[in-house]
Amino acid sequence: MPSARPLRLWLELRIALAAMAPLAMVAILVLAVLLPQLRADLEIRYQTLARAIAGQIEAQLLNPKGELRIIAEYIRSRGYRPAPFWFDLLDAHAGTGDVFAAIYIVAADDSVYAVGLPQAQRGQRDNLLGLDLSKRSFLSEAREHNEVAWSEIFLSPLTGRLAVSLAIPAAEQVLVGEIPIDQLSKFLGRSPAEAGMLTVVLDQRGQIIAHSQATPGNQQLSLNHLPIVRDALAGRFATGGFELDGRMFVGTPVGIPALGWIVLVAQPRAEAFQPFFSTLWVLAVGALVALSLAILVAWALARGLARRIGRYADQTHAIAEGDYEQPWPITRIREFDSLASDLEWMSLAIRQRERDLATSEARYRMLSDCNQALIRIADEIELLTTVCAIAVREGGYRMAWVGYAESDEIKTVRPMAHAGFEAGYLQSVTSSWADDERGRGPIGTAIRTGRPCCIQNIASDPRLASRRVEAAKRGYAAVCALPLADGDQVFGAMGIYSSAPGAFDPREVGILSELASDLAFGVTVLRTRIGHERVETALRENERKYRELVENANSIILRWNPQGKITFINEFGLKLFGYSREELIGQHVLGTIVPLDENTDRDLRPLMEDIRLYPERFEHNIHNIRRNGARLWIDWTNKAVLDEHGQVIEIFSVGSDITDRKQAEEELEQYRDHLEELVAERTADLRQAMTQLLQTEKLAALGSLVAGVAHELNTPLGNARVVAGSLGEHLREFAAAIDAGALRRSQVDAFLGRSREAVDLLERNTARAADLIGHFKQVAVDQTSARRRRFDLRQTVEELLVTLQPQFKHTAHRVELDIAPGLELDSYPGPLEQVIANLVGNSLIHGFAGVETGRIQLQTQAVDSTRVILRYADNGTGIPAAILNRIFEPFFTTRLGQGGSGLGLYIVYNLVTGVLGGAIHAQSQPGQGTVFTLVLPRAAPDSGGLTH
Repeated sequence: MPSARPLRLWLELRIALAAMAPLAMVAILVLAVLLPQLRADLEIRYQTLARAIAGQIEAQLLNPKGELRIIAEYIRSRGYRPAPFWFDLLDAHAGTGDVFAAIYIVAADDSVYAVGLPQAQRGQRDNLLGLDLSKRSFLSEAREHNEVAWSEIFLSPLTGRLAVSLAIPAAEQVLVGEIPIDQLSKFLGRSPAEAGMLTVVLDQRGQIIAHSQATPGNQQLSLNHLPIVRDALAGRFATGGFELDGRMFVGTPVGIPALGWIVLVAQPRAEAFQPFFSTLWVLAVGALVALSLAILVAWALARGLARRIGRYADQTHAIAEGDYEQPWPITRIREFDSLASDLEWMSLAIRQRERDLATSEARYRMLSDCNQALIRIADEIELLTTVCAIAVREGGYRMAWVGYAESDEIKTVRPMAHAGFEAGYLQSVTSSWADDERGRGPIGTAIRTGRPCCIQNIASDPRLASRRVEAAKRGYAAVCALPLADGDQVFGAMGIYSSAPGAFDPREVGILSELASDLAFGVTVLRTRIGHERVETALRENERKYRELVENANSIILRWNPQGKITFINEFGLKLFGYSREELIGQHVLGTIVPLDENTDRDLRPLMEDIRLYPERFEHNIHNIRRNGARLWIDWTNKAVLDEHGQVIEIFSVGSDITDRKQAEEELEQYRDHLEELVAERTADLRQAMTQLLQTEKLAALGSLVAGVAHELNTPLGNARVVAGSLGEHLREFAAAIDAGALRRSQVDAFLGRSREAVDLLERNTARAADLIGHFKQVAVDQTSARRRRFDLRQTVEELLVTLQPQFKHTAHRVELDIAPGLELDSYPGPLEQVIANLVGNSLIHGFAGVETGRIQLQTQAVDSTRVILRYADNGTGIPAAILNRIFEPFFTTRLGQGGSGLGLYIVYNLVTGVLGGAIHAQSQPGQGTVFTLVLPRAAPDSGGLTH
């Protein structure tokens, strides 16, 4: 375009030239201004028309492209499906054929896998399935680059119409849409244009796709020989002239980048410049007539008009630059004032439309991005967070969050995701959907009612009075809460906060409701998908476990049909019977694993018929047979598998090999007659052994007692003997001194002193020996006979411990007594002493094994006037829980083969519960010692068989 000049200068120059040389002015005007202006107008008009047509063509072809993209995304998400699965979907999009002549799904081998056709052509579907498209280069281009590829123009074999194909990769397949283009010529013919105007659409090779004045039919004419077309194909678009069909044209090409096509708009040269020639004649005549009259007035008006138009032009330029605040000039001319008002109204309308357009674009972009997220994201929390982020980013909101309704007592709304400027707001407030003061906010109301709830001004609305301060800190001015529902069940809400009051008009709420509905649908789909995946996983796991259970079971698992033929048998059954799977499957049970008759020569065929007809009634043992002919007993359990009509279609049998048990039963049957006699004989032997063992245990205890007392007596008796010997020696020396007459007083004093010491030592040691013998006699008498008498419990225990003292020699073990003096019992001291002696021996042998310093505690506690508790405790190794309940059993010992008879605690239990008439209980934990608690009556029960 020529460079622009100020209107004032332009008018002044031309008026001056008109005044000086009217005729020259006319020539210059025609040659220098009108002709270039006409060419520029022609170029602008051609380009505008060409771009409009190109845009219409691009929109007409790109709309199907978007539709195919959606289909491709759906095919990619569903994965492989049989061809008939896609027919309804593809047929629905093919419609009536106005947009798509056909839609193909091309398999990896470039053959047509599925095809959708308009209703009129669907009878040809079978002819197109399997069609080889390997020679279509745009298919390989789409696979190689993994992007959309357009084909060249071709003649459709289906419709016989010119068409272009669009290929979109969809995983391993390619979706192809065949778009007829013969409608383009009709479209070009209907386009508004001047008379004689020619519009042509060319492909990448310069061939004619559509023509505004003729329909090429099935012939593809080429214009690539024209210079203007060659330049356009090379990317150089410029207005120029060319010759076509013997006529000269002026044309302008415009490209369609998305398709690689060219739109050429042209007009015959004579018709294009007809206004110029008409104007030339008018100017020539008018210049001669009016030049003399208009030259002065025109010059004056030019300046004033230029100034006014310049002011309007400046204002218009300011509007174009986005400055809508400049005041419009005021004149006394009505038309100029009207123009100013109209332009001001236009600027306001433009400003409002720009705002509405920007808002609409942001909202719909928000919906589009959210829909993409619903398709792409497979995690629920990630989906919620992404949608909140999109709402904040694309919608321009301050903050967005999603909360789920809990079914707890206070009906809490639990925040799940948020985006935007939150700054701890969700933690500072507690949301609820209960019908109370806390739950009457927008979120709770939306969940409770299932409808959107908006608060246009948080600062003045009483429903958010408690949260007003926190909201103001974060710049929240308005809020809209939208319910999230799965069918009729509302499971949560989405809250969107705006920094502008009154931001949520009905149109805005409608868009946001659509967003929330899409989000709720996405969450429901994700939950459904996860539920299906869990069910499928559980089914697969159960199937695997069932297969492992069947294959690894130690029982025979057999399935056979009503005809008696085996349909399944597990590995255990195959190994047991000695067959391979191929040898048994399909064979009759009779003659393979079931003999034709039992050992009793009974025919088993009627029996097998009964099992087939009444499987639940038949659950017992039958003879079976191995492959090598060996007979075995199998315990069978049968279960009928019925169809929907109650007919038996299969019998499920589980068998256990009981051959060994049957043989054992037969052997037991042989010994059954002699069992009672054998038991009586063994019982008598056992009783005799028990009596001998009890007597041996008593003698062993008495022997240990005698050995201990003898050891204790050795000390005082030995001391007495030594003192007696020393006294005798001194006596002989004293007698010799008397006989010699050499006795001195000092010798007498020494003799008397030594004699007194000796006598004192003899008295003490003999008294010690006498006490030991007395204790021994008492204990021996008590332990060798169950003699009942009244006795002091502490004294009796102390006397017993004296006799047991030798067992503690060379050890650090000790006995602690906590027995109140004066506690008398009317009972049998002998058995009681034997009980305590056995417990002490048990602690020394078992409890203190590996213990350096053992401690035994004997405590008593009077329960009442009739009972006393004797508690015996040691700090030994304790008794394991597994054997604690067996310690009182006869012959039970942990030192078998090491001298332990296993009767010690058995005797204790019998003495306590029998002779003494009490009860005994043991408690122990490994590593923490053992406690025996004896509950004894103060007066033992009378026993006529005991010696008093």
